[in-house]
Amino acid sequence: MTYGYGHWRSGYTMLIPWIWRSYHTDHFHRAAVCGNQFDKNGNIMPAVYWECFREGIDDAKYIYTLQTAITQRKGEANSACKKAVKNAEQFLQDIWDSINVQERYLNKNMWPSEEFEAIRWRIANSIMELYQYPPHNHKLPPSVIVDTSKIKKDKTIASFLKEQEKLGNTKKLVLNDKDFSAFKSVTKEGKIKVVSKNKHNGEKSLLFDISIDHKNDKGGEKGYYPMGWPRIIFHLPNEGINLRNYDYLYLWIMVDSARDKKSNNFSPFRLKLLSKKTKFYQNLIINEIEEKVWRQIIIPTSDIINKTADKALCEQISGIELGIAESWYQHGENIKFYIDDIALIKLKKPLINSVTAPRNLSLPQQNILCTFDLMGIPKTETKKYVISASIKNNRQKIVAKTSQTTDKTTPLPLDVNKIIPGKYVLNFVLKDMEGKEYDSRELPLTAFPGAFYSKDH
Repeated sequence: MTYGYGHWRSGYTMLIPWIWRSYHTDHFHRAAVCGNQFDKNGNIMPAVYWECFREGIDDAKYIYTLQTAITQRKGEANSACKKAVKNAEQFLQDIWDSINVQERYLNKNMWPSEEFEAIRWRIANSIMELYQYPPHNHKLPPSVIVDTSKIKKDKTIASFLKEQEKLGNTKKLVLNDKDFSAFKSVTKEGKIKVVSKNKHNGEKSLLFDISIDHKNDKGGEKGYYPMGWPRIIFHLPNEGINLRNYDYLYLWIMVDSARDKKSNNFSPFRLKLLSKKTKFYQNLIINEIEEKVWRQIIIPTSDIINKTADKALCEQISGIELGIAESWYQHGENIKFYIDDIALIKLKKPLINSVTAPRNLSLPQQNILCTFDLMGIPKTETKKYVISASIKNNRQKIVAKTSQTTDKTTPLPLDVNKIIPGKYVLNFVLKDMEGKEYDSRELPLTAFPGAFYSKDH
């Protein structure tokens, strides 16, 4: 939550710094302290972690200072002032449109780190340009002054796969039948029922209704276990399924309960894979989740294969188990899991899901780093592909270019040492080693004079 731009874009109104630290006193005794850490005067302890929050607060100050400068010069007759206001408004709009809205701003789908400084510098220049003209009024702006009517949906793997499915770029194997007849509840704490009231994709969904009982053993396990493991299992037909033939395993799930708001988002739910020999893979597919909302859970098959010691097990999937441990929940709780559209999916060709690269370039700079989220290229595949990056100026002339094979895990560096201020287009292309093109992406790039830029550079 250090991301000031995310607070502005997503509508957060409060920042609550929280620190966790761990230490050990000697070889045999370890201790951990978590929560807010304050000094004797009630001030939060200075730390690098706090400096990250401070940067986020500063980013918000930059935005609101610029918005105030724009608002207070609206209606000014001076043509140069009008142009400065228009340019500043467009820049704020570009920032707004470039932010990938997220529930939690972590380290994925973010701007490159160097772009934060570049945007601060551009905002500061815009503020200074507007300050050349006296205020036309003394109004205070609202928290957001950009055009919010064009709602940009978060680009997720789920939305990407749905888009590709509509385009016919996927092969899909639905694992559940229409009436979920292959599903079986293993313990009496959990009951299954096919319902049409809450459905996601088709006409019906499967309700897995669990009553948590810590005191009575209702069976399902060998031995006496008052706190058991309610679960459902469904077996796949024929000789099983080879995971190597698919890119993703997914299902849709919705949770419902009568719990209070303090605990109703904590709903751990586990998936296990079965072969004819053994249960060989398990994953907590949800932990905290908003209730009464359908969510798609997506697991790359390459992750399953890489975490399985005996790779041959992944070639004969005979069933899937879904369930919980009663110890995760409070005695007496009733939890309902609605499940639908359990499927395996294969992309027919490799694709670029997203590109992370700077859109603002503070000159001079030696290079920029570009990272990619590529899909349809399993980690287990040996075939190589090439990702290339180029920069074109407004005359469509290539002024910088580079490429590397997709098996490299390092970001792609692009030399921008000879770039001059102006508007550019970043172009990314995914090809195979023979030169066949599969996908491409474009991003706008604005290069501008930074603090140490000179025309003689």
